Amino acid sequence: MYSTLRGPDFLNRMTLFVAKCMHDGSWEAFSLDQNGNLKYDWTKDERFKAFKYGAKGSKEYLKARALYFSQVKKYNEDHLDAPINMTDNLPEPYSKREINAIRALGDNIYGSYDTSKKAMAEHRAYGFLFGSFSTWMNGIVNNYFMST
Repeated sequence: MYSTLRGPDFLNRMTLFVAKCMHDGSWEAFSLDQNGNLKYDWTKDERFKAFKYGAKGSKEYLKARALYFSQVKKYNEDHLDAPINMTDNLPEPYSKREINAIRALGDNIYGSYDTSKKAMAEHRAYGFLFGSFSTWMNGIVNNYFMST
């Protein structure tokens, strides 16, 4: 039962991530390569366009450059084994901390029932019943509203 109801949870989290990307302007920076892998091109990201294409010294340029450098710094903090320079291409639009914040928002909005919570619930009768009900109800609601 648990393994079959992970789809709605995945869709809820992806909806939040896509909404965040569209709000920030990074949605257009994603594309698929020939092998179907997701690629990020920071030059197409709306947040950094003024840094890449804008007039040097303008207010928008300085703001975009500061954001780019802070994202590079966050990337280097997350990837200590392979840091990048300030002049390198940014390989990811969001840091691990920002992605975890999106995941936490999804947990708060939709609830969460991951493998660690599954193990806790299986050791208690009321946890088993509540966990089963919550995943069942999540699946029923999503099937009802998504079946068209």
